[in-house]
Amino acid sequence: MGFDTIYAVLPDQVAEISRLQYLLAEARLPVVSVIGKYNHGKSSLLNALVEHEQFAVSDARETTVLSYFEHEGVRWLDTPGLDADVAREDDREAMNGAWQQSDIRLFVHCVREGEFDQSESEMIDALQRDASDSGRQTLIVLTQIEQVEEQALANVQASIRKQAPTLSIIPVSAHRYLQGLQSGSALKVKKSGVKALRQALQTALDDVSQTRLDEVSALGETLGGLIDQGLSNLQAQLEHRQSTQQAQLTGFMDDYRQLHSKLHQQLKGT
Repeated sequence: MGFDTIYAVLPDQVAEISRLQYLLAEARLPVVSVIGKYNHGKSSLLNALVEHEQFAVSDARETTVLSYFEHEGVRWLDTPGLDADVAREDDREAMNGAWQQSDIRLFVHCVREGEFDQSESEMIDALQRDASDSGRQTLIVLTQIEQVEEQALANVQASIRKQAPTLSIIPVSAHRYLQGLQSGSALKVKKSGVKALRQALQTALDDVSQTRLDEVSALGETLGGLIDQGLSNLQAQLEHRQSTQQAQLTGFMDDYRQLHSKLHQQLKGT
């Protein structure tokens, strides 16, 4: 059975089928997706992580489609900012990156904004559920920490920990990290939090192969049961349709015989 047929049998499981299809394709590099609201520092964070000015950074809206960069055996994915587009096309692109392609999600939130707003909270809740279901990890990255006092940072961390109790929270300053690299300041590099984020990422990356195997097994089992049920339903519908068509044919033949008999009698009478 091809995937097109499976989509037809299970129209409500498009996301799960697409993810399984993606996992069953040829060998792929681990994918780390960076997601979050517009202008919260996603591209700057990626540039710091790969130590390369690969992703566009601007006060104007730059990232409007999924943007990829392969570096040191990892495929890094920059997504459009959530809620940056009234038409919500960017949100759909971001969700595609977050759900269909990524093995690890970095959820970026600017510390100056305080706790998560409603749209962010809704996505974080979904990511926490997905982590429980699929095993894929999400790390919350608080960005631009150089712009707030330590106490303010601690307060934001405490608030977000209540909103996302199952996810790791890592404060980072991409600006401070790049400054440290350029000036040779080991202290700035350390205080940037980028090394701590890299360590957490490496731990997650080490688990990707096993996580993918577990996810394929779980998706296959779940979808297999649904496919069996869907086929049973289709078979029942087919049998019902055949039964209905047979009854209609029988009724038609009975009516035809009666009509033929009446016409024959009338013609015989004349």
